Amino acid sequence: MPPSNKRKAPKDATGSPEGERAQRTRGLDPAAVKQFLGMLQRRDRLGADYFTDGDMLQWNEYLDAVPASAAEAPDGKSLLPVQMPLKCLPRPAAGNSAGPSSLGQEEIITYANADGREFGAAERRRQYDSRKALRLSDVPQGSAIAIRCDPEAATQPGYRTPFWVGDVVEAFGDRDGTLEKVTIHFRMPQAASGLFCDDLKKPWNLACHALHTYDGACERKLACKAAAQKAGSSTSKFTYTCEAAEILETKLEFNASRSLKAQSKKRLAESAPEKGAWNDKLGIS
Repeated sequence: MPPSNKRKAPKDATGSPEGERAQRTRGLDPAAVKQFLGMLQRRDRLGADYFTDGDMLQWNEYLDAVPASAAEAPDGKSLLPVQMPLKCLPRPAAGNSAGPSSLGQEEIITYANADGREFGAAERRRQYDSRKALRLSDVPQGSAIAIRCDPEAATQPGYRTPFWVGDVVEAFGDRDGTLEKVTIHFRMPQAASGLFCDDLKKPWNLACHALHTYDGACERKLACKAAAQKAGSSTSKFTYTCEAAEILETKLEFNASRSLKAQSKKRLAESAPEKGAWNDKLGIS
């Protein structure tokens, strides 16, 4: 009977090839790597000019420092245990006694201060949105935005509102579309007397440098042109260029009377430094 060409697996002391594989140590074998590196410097191989003594020294230092297996790694280098998120686990089979609540998201971050204010999911989402970098698409030309201001430093009516509002004239950003600056045409709340005021519930009208409602005739009126010249502007439109970080809210909406819509008021109220601080001023109950 001719001999078989099949190669037999080597056996361990117990005579079992599987036992030898089970005992074989996993990981880097520094001795085997050093033997291979030594072969690279033989004359009949690549030669010492290709793999220098300095290269050999660096490899030996690395092999002496690196652990041969995960078991030899220091505790500080070991990985933390990894667990599958609950939402990624397979759903139980039909008829399982586990209720649907076992698969739901659990609220793990909550906050409540002494007066009972809670930092819930809506507030966290809003905080995340407010920290995101604004894009040029967030401030289209002609849309209205609110910007931060310091009402305590203002003395004239129209400037003492907790925020300022204006229509976007021009936006500037980088090549990736991230907003950097924006020029706005100021809007100020206007009383029935025609004078600007600080009442947030009044109509918000576009402002002229002469501090009255702007219209096309303002570009021809001597008083308006003089006020614009004093302000260093080439137009009677009361404009201001602000940084993206100054923006409080974007895409505000107005009613036909040019008063703020309820949804815009609500968004502005949520941007107040303290919860409910602007509710009365905005007419929110």
